[in-house]
This record gives sequence, structure tokens and C-alpha cells, in this order.
Amino acid sequence: MEIDTDSLTTGQKVAAGAGIVTAIGAVLPWVDAGIVTVSGLDGDGVLTIIFGLVVLGLVLVREWGTVEMAATVVLGLMTTLIAGNVYGNLEDQAAQQILEAQAGIGLHLTLLGGLAMLGAGVYGYLKERNTSTRQAQAPRAR
Repeated sequence: MEIDTDSLTTGQKVAAGAGIVTAIGAVLPWVDAGIVTVSGLDGDGVLTIIFGLVVLGLVLVREWGTVEMAATVVLGLMTTLIAGNVYGNLEDQAAQQILEAQAGIGLHLTLLGGLAMLGAGVYGYLKERNTSTRQAQAPRAR
């Protein structure tokens, strides 16, 4: 299956890249506590990898319409909230001196991917939603 990336809009390209970054971030370490590291897949990273792959699938398989843009926003928001919650838990643990834990590269990538998904969906809705409708309604040359 060959994908024509030239036909993708800016919002689609950002959403697809964000989905990939989120999926990669989910399998990398989210928490580094000295000699112990915790992968995202040991917790909520299972959800974020699904969210990232769903967004990637929406871009590659479906027409980039209002529903797909809204789904990208919702999944990006959920991913961002999950990553933010983990960051918050790390700060709580540090304040209580339970564990000296730091955010790992996977958590940073997951947050970045979630924010990018959110941004791509909003950008698509604000700038691109009428473009795909006009292209679909345009008469075809014979």
C-alpha cells in the first residue's frame, strides 16, 4: 500500500506524525527512578499507544472531515491529560520524598504527541474543514 503524502493537508501530516510519536513514546521509559525504569506500556501507555494508532489510522484511511478532526482533538486531549497526570504524580512523589523519580523520554514524547494531535485537530477544523468539502464538490475534468 503506497501513501501519497503530497495529497495530505498540513493538519493530516501533523496528526499522522503526532500519532507515530505518541505510539513510540508509549513503549519507551516513562519513569526513571535510578536503576528502575517503567515503560508506558506498564500503565496508561497502553491507552496512549491505541490513541496514537487510531489517529494515524484516521489520517491514512478516512477522509479528513469534521468528525476525524474532532476525534483527533479528543484523543490528543486524552493523551495530554494522561501524560500530565503522570507528570503530576512524579511531582507528588518527589514532594513526599517517597521516590526520587524523573520523567523518562517516553513520557516527554507522549506529551509532545498528545499536544500535537490536539493542535492538528484544531488546526484542521479552523483552517481545513471547508477545503476538503470544496474539493469533493468540485466538478471533475473530462
